[in-house]
Amino acid sequence: MNPRQSYAPAGRFDYLTALLISLVFGLQFGLYFGVSNHNTYLLHGLRLLDSSILSADWLAAHTTDYHPYFSYLVSLLLSMGRSGWAFVAANVLAVTVGGFLVFCIIRLVNGVAGAVQVFLFVMVVASLTDTNSVADSYIFSELFQPSTLGAVGFIGAIYFFIRGQYLFSGLCHAIGGLFHANFLVLGFPAFFIAHLLLSRKLILSHLVAQFAFSSLALIPFINILLSIGGGQSAGDAARILIKIRSPHHYDPTYFYQGFLPFLGWVLIGWQSAITFDRRSTFTKRAISILLSTLFLVIVVSAVTSIIYWPKLAQLYFWRLAPFVALIMQILLAVRIAAPADSANAPPKFTVLQFLLLGVGLALLSVHFIRHTSYSLPIFLGAVLGLYFISRRSEMMTMRLAKFGGLRTILIVFWLFASVYPATQAIRKPSFLLLPSRSEQTLYEWARSTLLKSVFLIPPELSNFRLHTERAIIGDWKSTPFVPDELVEWYRRMEDISGIPRVTSREQASAGYRNMTVARLEELKRKYAFDYAVLKRPVSSADFAPWITAFENKSYKVIRPDN
Repeated sequence: MNPRQSYAPAGRFDYLTALLISLVFGLQFGLYFGVSNHNTYLLHGLRLLDSSILSADWLAAHTTDYHPYFSYLVSLLLSMGRSGWAFVAANVLAVTVGGFLVFCIIRLVNGVAGAVQVFLFVMVVASLTDTNSVADSYIFSELFQPSTLGAVGFIGAIYFFIRGQYLFSGLCHAIGGLFHANFLVLGFPAFFIAHLLLSRKLILSHLVAQFAFSSLALIPFINILLSIGGGQSAGDAARILIKIRSPHHYDPTYFYQGFLPFLGWVLIGWQSAITFDRRSTFTKRAISILLSTLFLVIVVSAVTSIIYWPKLAQLYFWRLAPFVALIMQILLAVRIAAPADSANAPPKFTVLQFLLLGVGLALLSVHFIRHTSYSLPIFLGAVLGLYFISRRSEMMTMRLAKFGGLRTILIVFWLFASVYPATQAIRKPSFLLLPSRSEQTLYEWARSTLLKSVFLIPPELSNFRLHTERAIIGDWKSTPFVPDELVEWYRRMEDISGIPRVTSREQASAGYRNMTVARLEELKRKYAFDYAVLKRPVSSADFAPWITAFENKSYKVIRPDN
């Protein structure tokens, strides 16, 4: 393939089509606000908007904000309205931009001809998998959060890296990293190794261009990063984070089964990569960033599985895994969805390619079928089946062409995987809803109490703080990262649950349900809260002389008689 050909501008219709597909992709995640990670990431921004809110809350008012620039954005979006519509719109916009950048990457790797068809394949896969990968990592989600902007910036950095515009690549990396420092940190080894895999000529000037903006963006985070990695409590904090609070993120022995689909994508994509036209500089750069990120994920996974190395595990290199899978999906799509006369779509498979493809498909199918999710195996089976049939028979190709061939399959699955969820999200927006009516009435009542009120709540009631704007002693969901602060959070969980060395949210919740008056009085003396929220059934007589301040079918709120 002529490198200049793949750099030619696409038609306006291609851009508009890709933009529409990206917008639908952004909508299909749903319209959510005020749940899950928002209960952690919106707190400091809320206090920037009004410092009187949560002033008595230990986490919101007295711990380090490790996403400070996102907090400024949060305060701006909240100032537009507390209903959450601005966050919903921001997430749809960010995912749309990220999707469109993926299309731009495809144009570089595939060329202009057939780029939309390749992009549609990749977006169907992204919709069916929600961009999820190893260690609960993902590129996009249903919430607008720091990682959303970090991911968009990282995709932009990859796009400009493949184009050879390293200064712009570094700028995207820096902007995304300002909103999520983990992307900033991981980008340094990822792009450094990618440059080493290219050419040693002019490497110094390329590295300076790549990391000029990123290095500047790193400066505000130096103190935070040093505090996370050091201090007398660092060892205890690492154990709490890796083994107790978030083993699903940091302990490979906990999520080892998640490597099955990841390895499947690696094998499937690699069978395509070995046939690519290496004369294209765009292809060379794409393969180099792929190898770099793949190397980091594999090496870190191997090392942290064999030895306990908390500082390495806390860097969360598994965040790169969904980007590896994305590039592998692009390579597969280019191989089977590109025009037959493309240099990236040779007509024959070797034995090695069949082996890699077969094993990769088997690993993916085993994983998704085990989780009773059949859509992706069916989609890949239909697309690959049609591909091999059309390659074997010219007459069959002509017959299939009458029905639209591969394009028809892609459109049908796109309607199922993206368009239908997107229309449902628009018809039934969920950003104003909470998990249950009981929670809603509880929060409505709590908002009627004094702004300075402090609540003791069940550890699993993670929506309470954000939706009531009232201080709590702590919950299991929202945790700080600085070692001393993380250790203090864990002490609070031990106190609330009544279980020394508590090991899980379920255990903490069970301990809280066994609350007694004696424990309640002890907690009251230590934390000076005003109200305690209990899950029903519970008898008022069991907590005399505390009196009921509020109750519904699921919760009872009690307070001291005085």
